[in-house]
Amino acid sequence: MTATTQAHPLPRGRLLGLDVVRAIAILAMIYVHILPTGWLVPILPPAQPSGVLDWLAHNLPTRPMSLFVVCAGVSAALMTGGRRPPEGHRLTMARRRLAMRSAALLPFALLMDWRGEPILLWYCVWFLLLLPVLKLGARTLMIAAGTLAVASPVVTLLVLNLAGDFAREFYTYPSVTGFALLVSPAEWPSWALFYLTHPQALYALPLLLAGMAAGRLDLHDHAIRLRLLTFGLAAVVLSCFVSWLVATPLGGRELLHGQGVPGQPGTGSVPALALLMAPPHQLYAMSIPMVAMSIGIAATLLGGFLIVMDRPAWQRVLWPIAATGSLALTCYVGHFALLIPFGEPPLSFHLYVSFFAFFVLFSTTWRQWGRRGPLEWIVHRVITLAVRDRPLPRPAPAVVAQSD
Repeated sequence: MTATTQAHPLPRGRLLGLDVVRAIAILAMIYVHILPTGWLVPILPPAQPSGVLDWLAHNLPTRPMSLFVVCAGVSAALMTGGRRPPEGHRLTMARRRLAMRSAALLPFALLMDWRGEPILLWYCVWFLLLLPVLKLGARTLMIAAGTLAVASPVVTLLVLNLAGDFAREFYTYPSVTGFALLVSPAEWPSWALFYLTHPQALYALPLLLAGMAAGRLDLHDHAIRLRLLTFGLAAVVLSCFVSWLVATPLGGRELLHGQGVPGQPGTGSVPALALLMAPPHQLYAMSIPMVAMSIGIAATLLGGFLIVMDRPAWQRVLWPIAATGSLALTCYVGHFALLIPFGEPPLSFHLYVSFFAFFVLFSTTWRQWGRRGPLEWIVHRVITLAVRDRPLPRPAPAVVAQSD
């Protein structure tokens, strides 16, 4: 044990810092779905929103989802052994639990898909993709994440350039959505192929593996948290610098100017230089800096808030935010239901503030008497009922005790 660790005796309870990071991702995703363009009333096209809201509308959309994908990887690692990768019987049970988690999420995912939001369906597929790598350690997972962070954008660019309009048509979301998918077995093969090969899946894999690598570390160790914080800051700074260097001094922005959004019909081939530029200049799924920046932001927030939330004063201040993160699924599904009366975005910033306050207040109140949120409890109950850990039979004792 290091001197740093000895100087910071840390509890082995719930990682409140992870809950805070989840809350940041969820509350930011709610912001994206409301898409404020005006402070009190929305500003509709062709009028332009104010500077801050316009900047957020262009730069925020993909980042909350990326942060939540990394958090999903951390959660998958924690629920399957944490710092000790499972082996043997433990590995079998871990795979069953993760697969059942995917199945338990499916009804909510289909409901969201019916509402036009397929992100939970992606999570169901991604959890299944993690089953073969549950036995890997932190170092191997991080090497795999780094390799895919470079390879996935390259593959996406090659597919879109070589397959052209065929690939763009194939990457259009399936026509059968929601619960109709359950009664359309003829659509299952094409549906599975779409969700397994779409650029979104290729983009998510390195984020998931990076999250799993973090979850395989001892996140209660102060030194590990500092390393996460330092690594994350370095990754963010380096990715921003590379993207700026390619976009501005090397002329990448001018090279892509007038082509529209890469990957869309009529844009033609995308130059290889786009691989080293971050959005909004091109498609995020083919951006190496975007992947590195997303992992870096997640590592920075995770390391920082794990350190902060060990201090009692900050625990009291940020407890409502941590409570919101512990009810992430409930808040995510619930905000879509609450948005129905307000119509399609863009909406107002005032509405977002109301949603923010409601979910923080609801989560804080609920956690006063409930360990899990309502939807989290359902998922947990399904897993525990469907996957029962039957203890291995004990060997017969070598000596049988005799009674008096």
